[in-house]
Parts: sequence; C-alpha cells; structure tokens
Amino acid sequence: MEINVLGQRDGVLCLELVGRLVREPFPPTPEEVLKVLGAAGYAQPVVVDMSRMLFVDSSGISWLIVCHKRFAQTGGKLVFHSLTPAVRTLLETMGLHHVFQLAPNLDEALAAARLSGVAPG
Repeated sequence: MEINVLGQRDGVLCLELVGRLVREPFPPTPEEVLKVLGAAGYAQPVVVDMSRMLFVDSSGISWLIVCHKRFAQTGGKLVFHSLTPAVRTLLETMGLHHVFQLAPNLDEALAAARLSGVAPG
C-alpha cells in the first residue's frame, strides 16, 4: 500500500491510499504515518481518497481503526472518501461506517473535515 500526499485544501491535508491494505507487507507504522502527516501530525483535519484502494483485510481494518483512534485522541479529524464498492461494503458489513467518517466524494469529505462534533457515517 502507498500513502500519497495530494496537498492541502483550505487547511485540510489530502491523502490517497493506493493498493492493498493487507498483512504482508504490513501497513505503515505510526512513525511512518507521522512523517506523511507532517508537523501537525494527528491533530489536524485529514481527508483520505480511497478510490484506488483495491482490498483491505483484517490487518488493514485494524490499522485504520488505530489511525482513527490517534486522530480522535489528539483532536484531529479523519475522513475517508470515494471508497470502492468492495471497501465500502466491507466497512458497512463490519459496522465500521458508524465509527469512521465516510463521504461519497472529496467536496463532502472536505466539508466534514472542517466540522467538529459531526456523527460518523
């Protein structure tokens, strides 16, 4: 899996996940993610384009939950958008659409990332 930085939009960091989020090779460590996030780390609003995420296994789900938790603990905001049908179905089947903030597209993800206290889903 690759994490690509797409830039900043109105104070929101835009990232992209590409490939397969699976056990081997294991997803990036929190330290590697911090390098991508920059100085503001997990304490900032971030939107993640999932349109090129091909597959997520249980290890990948665990990694997404840990990232979500780090953002929540430090006052940041994490919003996933443009999920492929397979990844969206997986998250909904596992009930994670109640945990993660999901948006259908970049514009709605940016709007959600700027809001605080919005219920996920």
